[in-house]
Amino acid sequence: MLADAYRIGGAPEVGLAQIAEAERLAEATQVESVLAETLRLRGDLLAQTGGRMAAEASYRDGIALAQPRDGKLFELRAATSLARLWRDQGKCTEAHELLAPIYGWFTEGFDTAVLKEACALLDELGTRVHPGAAAYPVRSVAPKPHTSARSTGSSVLSARGGRPAPRFPS
Repeated sequence: MLADAYRIGGAPEVGLAQIAEAERLAEATQVESVLAETLRLRGDLLAQTGGRMAAEASYRDGIALAQPRDGKLFELRAATSLARLWRDQGKCTEAHELLAPIYGWFTEGFDTAVLKEACALLDELGTRVHPGAAAYPVRSVAPKPHTSARSTGSSVLSARGGRPAPRFPS
């Protein structure tokens, strides 16, 4: 999205305007599949401007929106952003508890940038949650496939039935 380019370029206010336009278009055209990602990007832009509470709310909304729509990849992206925000606030345990089960759902795609980023953050959080552990790898190898996951061919975006929603600290 163009908003992400503005975030990278250090112009978050312009990026937020782009997000507002994207949300307006999604609403007008009833194309809601991108809204979870839009909320994540909004959170990234708000975090960049210092609006940490608003960023957290946006990430939570992105996660909540992705869950019932089988948007596991968008859920993971929003959870990774929220976990990073919490890490920066010293909430490493909460960040790990949020991100680990979402990342653990995936059975393939571990060579993609999104899963590599989540894995690296989990590894970092693991060493902070368990200090003194000699290398606490959260995921050093690809996980075994979930036996309860629905098989949908090559899609890594399908939802696993009965998976509990992530827990947010109060």
